[in-house]
Amino acid sequence: MPAKYLTMLCLLLGAAFMQPLLAQPSYYQTPEGKIVDSATYTQQKAAEETQFRKALAQKVPGKAIYVIDKKRLVRKNADSVLYSYKRIISMDDRDSSGMAPPGPEDYIGQPFPLSQLRTLSGDTLTLESLKGKPTMINFWFTTCKPCIDEMPVLNGLRQKMNGRANFVAVTFEPGDKAAAFLQTHPFDFLQVADAKPLTAALQMQTYPVNIFLDKHGVIRQVEGGIPYIVKGGRKAKPKIGNAKEFQAILQSLL
Repeated sequence: MPAKYLTMLCLLLGAAFMQPLLAQPSYYQTPEGKIVDSATYTQQKAAEETQFRKALAQKVPGKAIYVIDKKRLVRKNADSVLYSYKRIISMDDRDSSGMAPPGPEDYIGQPFPLSQLRTLSGDTLTLESLKGKPTMINFWFTTCKPCIDEMPVLNGLRQKMNGRANFVAVTFEPGDKAAAFLQTHPFDFLQVADAKPLTAALQMQTYPVNIFLDKHGVIRQVEGGIPYIVKGGRKAKPKIGNAKEFQAILQSLL
């Protein structure tokens, strides 16, 4: 075989062997369901990070604010990779690499892992006692600013549901600390404290988290906190949104 053809053959074979090593392009599915390429995803995330950091810096001065995307692999094939993501605001930089560690979402479709808990009022709470109605379970703690901001909105949601759903709030903090906090921050859910074994079992990484159970106590949906809304110019302050999405989830489970 002439040398020039041998060289050409080697180049073709080399290209064929190297092809699997080339990086697959990544695409991202936004929370609204739109698919964007990695460049668009990066640009949009940077713009939202700048907006939220400027706005929230006025509300929590001196605190570092992190905008984190919790990404999950949707599919991977020969020519591309698709991720979904949920954008959260946190004052904790753990897991800021973006790939979601195990968490409550992994339990969707399974019974809520509740055996027995004691409420702040001294009652016993079991999964069986929640069955018959859909249930919203809010996870919070006393120094979580987004948790505190959404409490009045969640109180309003409970009123709107008018007894058609159960509402439970859970914190890992000691009962006396939670009870003292609730004296000045009304939160009209059934309150559970000292719940570290439960939060550990669910592998909670960020707060607040809102878990929705169907009438049989099965986890059907997991959401973060109510998102902030920032309207206006650069000096606009973020305001907590409404609970319409949460209300729609509960109504779908009736």
